[in-house]
Amino acid sequence: MAIQGSRRLSATQQQVWEILRTPDALLRILPGLDLLEAQGADRYRWSADIQGGALSRRLEGNASVGEKHAPLGAVVTFDGVANGGAAWQGSVQFRLAEVANGQCTVALTVHATAAGTDQPAVDALAAALADDFLARLGVEVLIQHPPQGADTVIDEDDFASTLMTDQPPAGRAGSALYKDDKKFPTWVWPVLALVLLGLWWLAR
Repeated sequence: MAIQGSRRLSATQQQVWEILRTPDALLRILPGLDLLEAQGADRYRWSADIQGGALSRRLEGNASVGEKHAPLGAVVTFDGVANGGAAWQGSVQFRLAEVANGQCTVALTVHATAAGTDQPAVDALAAALADDFLARLGVEVLIQHPPQGADTVIDEDDFASTLMTDQPPAGRAGSALYKDDKKFPTWVWPVLALVLLGLWWLAR
C-alpha cells in the first residue's frame, strides 16, 4: 500500500531541497535516525531507532538516491535489517512544487515492507513516520528560514508539540527532535506558541 502525505511550507522549493539534501538536517528531521554516512555518490549507510509500539525496532541498512531532479524531487530506496533479524525494504518519493508567496509544497509517497510482519501494521507505522517527518521538516524550515513579514502564519500546533520535546508527540512515531539539545519543560512550548501567535496577530 502506498502511504502518502503532503505539507505546505513557508520556504521556496530550492530552500526545502537544500534541507532535504543536507545530512545534518536529515539527522534532525528523520524520526529516530542516528547515523547517515555517505558510501559514495548518492549512497548511504544508516541506522535508526524506530518507536512504533509492537514494531519498535533498531534498524540498520543502506539507502540510495535516484530519479533526482533538483529541486523537483527524488526517490530514495532503502533496505535494512531489524535487531530481531527481519528484513525491511521500501522507497520514499519526494516531490516539491513551488506555490505563491515564496512557499512550496512537499509530497511524500512511501512504500515499505517487513519480512514476517503484518502489512497493515507496517503501513500504519510508515504513515506515522511520514507524519512525524513532515512536522519536523516544518520546524526545520522555521528555524532555517524564520518568517518575515506580518502575513506569515506560524503553525503553532506543530511548533509547540514537536520542537525539542522529551518524548515523541502523541500519536507520532520517532525519537524526540533535537534530543541532544537542552531540554525545557513541555509546558513551555504551548505557551511560546501562544505568544508567537499573539505577536503575529498584533502585527497584522
